[in-house]
Formats: sequence, C-alpha cells, structure tokens
Amino acid sequence: MWPSWSGFVDQSIALRYQVEYKLSDYHGGNESGVWRPGPVVDHAGYSQQVATVLDLRRNSFYEFRVLPILRVVGQDVRGSVSPQSGPFRTKCHGE
Repeated sequence: MWPSWSGFVDQSIALRYQVEYKLSDYHGGNESGVWRPGPVVDHAGYSQQVATVLDLRRNSFYEFRVLPILRVVGQDVRGSVSPQSGPFRTKCHGE
C-alpha cells in the first residue's frame, strides 16, 4: 500500500503504477540489490493505492518501491521512482 500520486492528471491521461521489489540487502547473496518488476496497477482514484506481489519466498525480507507511469497519446511516460520502503518480512511458515 502506498499514497496516490498527488499531481494533477488530465482525465484523458491514464495513470498506472509499476511496483518493483527486491530481497533486502539483509539477505546478502546474488539476488539482493536486484530490483524486479512486480505488478502494474491502474490508479484507483483513492488516497491510497494497493497491489499484491506474488511468488515471494517465505521467511524473507523484501523492500519495495513504486514508479508512476502516465499513458499519453499511446506512449508510456515514466515518472521518478519512489524512495524504497523499509524491509518487510514474509510469513515464516506455510505455503
């Protein structure tokens, strides 16, 4: 969950968000520090946006960031990426 983009967007321009994630540097190893693309979600028109990231490893720490994407006359214009989140831990047990 993250706050909606607060800039004005003309109704003819589509606003979407690209979620990116990585294993926290806490883990070390080859996969830490590599940002992976997550889901792209449409702007929901609320003060908070939400997306679900699937296929994360259990009992692992992840960091997230969000990139706004404006669709203008058939072209995607990418905004500045948000600051990365602090680490979030996935469930320790279960599927």
